[in-house]
Amino acid sequence: MNTFCSQCGKQVDENATYCEHCGAKIAPSIPPATPPINIPPATSTPPEADSIISLNNIGGVLALILAVLLLIIGVMTVIIFIGFILIVFGVVNLLVWNKIKYINVLVQQKNYCQAKNEQLTWSILGLLLGGIIIGLVLLIAYLKYDELLRYEKQ
Repeated sequence: MNTFCSQCGKQVDENATYCEHCGAKIAPSIPPATPPINIPPATSTPPEADSIISLNNIGGVLALILAVLLLIIGVMTVIIFIGFILIVFGVVNLLVWNKIKYINVLVQQKNYCQAKNEQLTWSILGLLLGGIIIGLVLLIAYLKYDELLRYEKQ
């Protein structure tokens, strides 16, 4: 890089502190500014989506716990007819737990309409056959989709 004296304009050695031609003090050269790095904005998940996923995770854990308990009790009481009913409810809870994982994937992929439809179906099944608490948690998550869809349109 060429350095020039600001006083007389002649070329000087780039490490020089004084001009060898006129004796003026040479200002240290400032390297050219580097262009700013364009960092794309982070694609964050809307808070509503995080809320839906959290509620689904809670419902999923509850469904899994209840499924295991119902299956164990159902197998132990299979001799009497009530054991078969508990096994059916246990299997339904396993299905709910499995579908919740799929719904969370849809939410993470921002496929909110399909996730909302799946959520309603499995919320009702969870409410009727899986357990009232599980169904209620999943229905609360379902109600959050309207906020999420409004947020997406903005």
